[in-house]
Amino acid sequence: NNSGLNRWLAEEEDAAETDDQGRWTIKNAPAGDNLELNLTVLHPDFLCDTNSATLTTFGLTLDSLRSQSGTIKLKRGILVTGRVIDPQGMPVQDAMIVRGDQPYWESGSQETKTDVQGQFRIPPQKPGPLRLTVVAKNWMPETQIVDIQNDIAPLEFLMTPGRKLHLKVVDSNGNPFTDAYVGLQKWRGV
Repeated sequence: NNSGLNRWLAEEEDAAETDDQGRWTIKNAPAGDNLELNLTVLHPDFLCDTNSATLTTFGLTLDSLRSQSGTIKLKRGILVTGRVIDPQGMPVQDAMIVRGDQPYWESGSQETKTDVQGQFRIPPQKPGPLRLTVVAKNWMPETQIVDIQNDIAPLEFLMTPGRKLHLKVVDSNGNPFTDAYVGLQKWRGV
């Protein structure tokens, strides 16, 4: 790591994309052999670690990158799709499907939204149990643990109308507080 060097050589809109041969290039890597590079590889059809990994994690060296002889092999995951509907069977658009028991402790986004037909597709997953929670405006949240397997059928979440929860925050004398923030710590055991 050189001091003053931009740590992010290619990310977000500047991220390198592979061509039809699976090759990618960045043109702003510093010269020299004293570099520590981390890679994040993302593809919508493969298992991807959103954490950046060192070159050795991928079995690469700086020389193999520069000579374009290095190869990264991605593993296929299990595609999970489904839809979110209301009690009349109509689609619920913009419902948020959240993955995991502690999604906001994970790196990267664990959220996927439904489209106008109420359909969703979450990134490919490893086999095994996975909690999916659906949150949509004006609807009660819904959650279930899904067993991710190769032959998993499209999922369906049936939403029910939400109810308002009213709460009054007061001090020890019963005087109301203004600008208090309230959050839920646990819901359905999670």
